[in-house]
Amino acid sequence: MPSRGWVVFLGLLLMRDDASAHVVPLVYHGRPLPEVIEDIQPFTRRRIIIDAAAAEFQYSGIVKQEDVDAWIRDLPAIYPVTVIDCHAARYRIDLPACTDPALIVIRSRLNLYQNSLRSALR
Repeated sequence: MPSRGWVVFLGLLLMRDDASAHVVPLVYHGRPLPEVIEDIQPFTRRRIIIDAAAAEFQYSGIVKQEDVDAWIRDLPAIYPVTVIDCHAARYRIDLPACTDPALIVIRSRLNLYQNSLRSALR
């Protein structure tokens, strides 16, 4: 008779029940955003990098394995960040990091605003 138990695999919680396994969403409470990005990286075909300013943010919430790409696209609704899809041709020209079209870059908008403010004050 199969046993029922919990197994943690790559940050995912799997519930074993007979022959099936159910993926439980990842739940975070005040975790550094880079840690969350590292956990979700295996569930997207894109490579994700995050700049130092955006790395200061902490995440509390749920990430569903099947919705990782949508979660990444929605980050600007949660944080003052820009999610740059290097697959778009215009970013390959504007951002030197975008030489790899499979790359997604998460950049803080706070640095841009602070730099603009400093320039305006001079």
